[in-house]
Amino acid sequence: MSETTRVPVFDRSAQGFVEVDFIHGVSFQQITDAQNAWQPSMQALLQKLKNAGIPESEWPQHAHWNWPLKAIMAEVEE
Repeated sequence: MSETTRVPVFDRSAQGFVEVDFIHGVSFQQITDAQNAWQPSMQALLQKLKNAGIPESEWPQHAHWNWPLKAIMAEVEE
């Protein structure tokens, strides 16, 4: 099992920090693989929301996140 650390992350919708679990030891390839596996399902969900007339403000916030880019940015900030 991977080690985790609780870290504060700013939640723009709540305008404050929330605690999240940072998972140590996840490789860049694992992040890319997960993004690639998850993307078709997310695109299908977003299309359903759009077709149903749901405003984008109510769509999942993480729908546009680029996890490989976030991983690179986290490495740079360390």
